Amino acid sequence: MCCFGLGNCADEWGGGIFPTIENLIEVCSKLGAQLPRALVAAILQSPFGVDEKMRLVGLIGPNVESRSWLSFGGGRSDRVNASSQLLVEKFGESEILDEFFGAISCLPPLAFLRMMPTGYLQSCRLRGGLYRRAASVLRINSLRWEGAENEIATEALQLSSKFPRLLEELFRFIDLQGLCGSDIEEVVVLLLQASCPALSVSLKHSGLRLLVKLVERRPAMTVIPDPLMAK
Repeated sequence: MCCFGLGNCADEWGGGIFPTIENLIEVCSKLGAQLPRALVAAILQSPFGVDEKMRLVGLIGPNVESRSWLSFGGGRSDRVNASSQLLVEKFGESEILDEFFGAISCLPPLAFLRMMPTGYLQSCRLRGGLYRRAASVLRINSLRWEGAENEIATEALQLSSKFPRLLEELFRFIDLQGLCGSDIEEVVVLLLQASCPALSVSLKHSGLRLLVKLVERRPAMTVIPDPLMAK
């Protein structure tokens, strides 16, 4: 399957291709073959209706090759994010929401996760196995870490063997979104201090550059009053 082609033609998909995509997913599922994450992104950015998107992404579930190639630039991440947010809002009580989370856990961080109710992931976590792993990835990608920095860093390092692009895409997302905060700084420091095969030299360099930017983004300190002027 051409991952590059999926990303470039998804905007032009017509309704006639829906049965073909659906059949492909069902056949791969029966054969136990993993699907590329580019297909998940392509479905979400396609012109399909919300019901069709939810059905297809739900069929894929966590059966995704997390190491597969994916281009997420050129406004594509914004379209995928908007579509994902709409689906979660519409299908908040859906029985296949866990499958949806399982599929999108393979994607780079999406901005809507920062505002999504945390309770949505609880059902996914309780199912265990691949679904628990998906919930953990989405929790990391949500960047809602305050008070759980050590746990987040440990979990991210453990998951990096299964999701080799997790830290790289996380660092890039924080950078491009202009995010900052003491919790983010602490997690980045903990990751850089760790000894882990997933932390390559280039990834550590990226983390250090990000840390410098995080420090630069700190809000300016308020002016300390002059004690002599206070008299």
